[in-house]
Amino acid sequence: MVKVSPFKGLTYNKDKLERLDDVMSPPYDIISSEMQENLYEKHPYNFVRLILGKQYPTDTEDNNRYTRAKRDFEEWIQKNILIQTDKPAIYPYRIEYTIGNQKKTMKGFFILLKLDPTYKTIKAHEKTLSKPKKDRLNLLRACKANLEPIQLLYIDEEDFIQKTIEENLNSPIINVKGYDSFNHKLWKIDDEKIISSIQKWLEDKILFIADGHHRYQTALDYAEEMKEKTGREEGAYNYRMAILANMLDEGLTILPTHRLINLPSSTLS
Repeated sequence: MVKVSPFKGLTYNKDKLERLDDVMSPPYDIISSEMQENLYEKHPYNFVRLILGKQYPTDTEDNNRYTRAKRDFEEWIQKNILIQTDKPAIYPYRIEYTIGNQKKTMKGFFILLKLDPTYKTIKAHEKTLSKPKKDRLNLLRACKANLEPIQLLYIDEEDFIQKTIEENLNSPIINVKGYDSFNHKLWKIDDEKIISSIQKWLEDKILFIADGHHRYQTALDYAEEMKEKTGREEGAYNYRMAILANMLDEGLTILPTHRLINLPSSTLS
């Protein structure tokens, strides 16, 4: 059974920052060294400092990209750079973008997803690698927070969830232009009846991981680690922040993944 829950999310405080555009960052796994440097220079509170901090030759066990992320994360909360919503909520999310001269809008929503270690109700299609899992696990251990979501797809032929969400949207709490030049918007819905209807609809569904296989497996590993450490089966570590979207949404775009293959010269004729 798929179980999801609302949560008290952290967002940037618009009263503390002149331009939210300057603190936005792409997902960690597409950030090049050059892009990382640009994001660092863009703003001292740019999110890259949390999800993919710089590494230095002088790094130690007590002072490294993970401990610095923890320090910055806690400091930003203390300074009210990041503020928490007052009630558990789900967070509708829209990306407005143009591809091939066609304007599109991807629709989804942030929610907490209970982990399925059996992969019976949450399906994966990629193998994971040890190096990125170790990296994300170290960050999770340090910050004890989901700093980036995973994205999963569900099949909703009647588009019940998105229609329900659309009927209850007001002004977005976040409206920014990302590093990708796309427009990103975020709302908050904390109405318990609305959230309950979405929870019930998803209960008997199957979810498919679209992006975040390493982050999902890392969450499973962290949950097992915490169960052994605390001696408790139940805890917040059994949940992972996720974006859910309808697989049939016309605003979704699948782009090719290009690979270069180096072959030994002896194999060429």
